[in-house]
Amino acid sequence: MGTVNLPLPRLGETMEEGRIVAWLKQPGDKFKRGEILLEVETDKTVVEVPALQDGVMIEHLAAEADMIPVDAPIARIEVAGAVELAAAPKPAAPTPTMAKPAAPIATRPADDGLRASPRARRLARDRGTDLAALTGTGRNGRISGDDVLAASTRTSEAPQAAIQVATLHGTIQVREWPAAGQRRGDAFLIHGLFADADSYALAARRLAKGGLRVLAIDLPGHGGSDATATSLDQLVDATATVLRALAVGPVRLVGHSLGAMVAAKIAAEGEVALERLMLLAPAGLGKEIDTGFIDRMIGADTTADLERELAKLDGGALSPSYLAELLSRIQARRSVLRALAASINDGCGQLHSILADLERVKAHVTAIFGLKDRIIPWQHAAQMPARAAVHFVKNAGHMPHWAASNLVAELLLR
Repeated sequence: MGTVNLPLPRLGETMEEGRIVAWLKQPGDKFKRGEILLEVETDKTVVEVPALQDGVMIEHLAAEADMIPVDAPIARIEVAGAVELAAAPKPAAPTPTMAKPAAPIATRPADDGLRASPRARRLARDRGTDLAALTGTGRNGRISGDDVLAASTRTSEAPQAAIQVATLHGTIQVREWPAAGQRRGDAFLIHGLFADADSYALAARRLAKGGLRVLAIDLPGHGGSDATATSLDQLVDATATVLRALAVGPVRLVGHSLGAMVAAKIAAEGEVALERLMLLAPAGLGKEIDTGFIDRMIGADTTADLERELAKLDGGALSPSYLAELLSRIQARRSVLRALAASINDGCGQLHSILADLERVKAHVTAIFGLKDRIIPWQHAAQMPARAAVHFVKNAGHMPHWAASNLVAELLLR
């Protein structure tokens, strides 16, 4: 047995910090794998954090109601197979003990009567924003960092209105994250089936901070787009129209799952100047796919149906409001989604291949696969062209850009 630090896990794709609601295991308590250690409040919901293996709770490094950055240590636990941490005097206040510098653990809000996250207070201080003048959109009216950014007068970081682009298939909506500081180029992000532009929110913010203008599309039949597409060719045509209309200079083109197929086919045509093509858990490299996941998502009648299927993505907990909104969108577009799904898989497997397309791409090609992917086998990576750079994320499922957003940003900004 060895003692290790337990970090605050990322419990959603946009989570940057969380509030400890309650510790369910106290110092000295033993726990089994799967037992709940604590409850954490995110911007979306309250999530239970289970133990990943048997162990003993040694010490809490953060108290209930504390707001903690993701990956900061919140407890010391004893588990089998761990390397014993060097003994050290107990600090007067919790201090991160990580391999590389990290933000200090934030404690309770200042006694100014305002409910605001540490990030919100830091941003408000940096921008000279009066927190008292803001209306919080977080839980119980709490002011978040995004609330401060929305009120900021700095146009380089202020959220932009959605862009509407007319195509032959209808109007397409695009979300934009402006580049911070000097603009280094554009990144164009294409989501997968059932998702939307906001599924890239965490990665997009990091790319924007790195100097890229980020454009994320709502594919036809998804998100805020009114356009309709019932085949892969129509998706490619509509997306290419938007890309040509908005992108400036060589583009970093990114696609996830179905979106990766769209991205690969656009890249192969060579009509848009590309700096890099990145594929995330791409479809189109083999026959196998969980067609049951697709069918059950389209046929979902309740949020419980959606929640059960979305758990296969290993992307973390989703709020009831998000699930309700997603269910409404799917039900409203069920016939279109069924036609689109039938055009890309026949109930036995995938109908399209991007192997020949990738051989035609002249830009640098990168692919990222999650080794826990339950939708498309990560072994399809063996079909990637020899000149492509392929990366594997051990603890990721079908959403590697959620589990490894830093890696995505690093590779695209390189």
